[in-house]
Amino acid sequence: MRKIGRETRLIGYDNDINIHRREAGKPPIYRIVRPRTIVYCSIIAMVGAIMLYALMTRSLLDVNVLHDRNPVAVRLSDGSIRNAYTVRLLNKRGFDRVIAVDVEGPKNATIHVVGVDSVTPDRPMIVIGRDQTAELRVLVTAPADDNPAKSIPVKFHVTDIGLGEAASATDNFVSP
Repeated sequence: MRKIGRETRLIGYDNDINIHRREAGKPPIYRIVRPRTIVYCSIIAMVGAIMLYALMTRSLLDVNVLHDRNPVAVRLSDGSIRNAYTVRLLNKRGFDRVIAVDVEGPKNATIHVVGVDSVTPDRPMIVIGRDQTAELRVLVTAPADDNPAKSIPVKFHVTDIGLGEAASATDNFVSP
């Protein structure tokens, strides 16, 4: 204000109480801790705690299953029924993992992962890199004598062989 030749304190950042106290010749009151700052700090702390809890309890292994649509189910020459699925595995850890894929649903069902040669034919093992996803084409075949008459639920279980972490997803096994 001095640069333009005006009176000082014409423009200021203050509240009405302190302006009236100055006019009365009293010193201004400055409070750093007010109810509003306490409320804001508690809200920020609560949101931070919720975010930390969500981060600490998140699943580090995940599976998504999508049933192939065309064709939905195929009857093979020996009478067994085959359904195809697209399975996406998510590894959220910072190191490579070996994941076993199991299926629960039709009796005596076999599982085959297309393009993956596994040491154990009944339980395919998949290696997933750190912080990566793997998309697999999985064929589930139910034998002729145990064919379901209609659609039944099928559950895909994936288990980390080293750590024992598990995840699962459910879809349907359809008869033609």
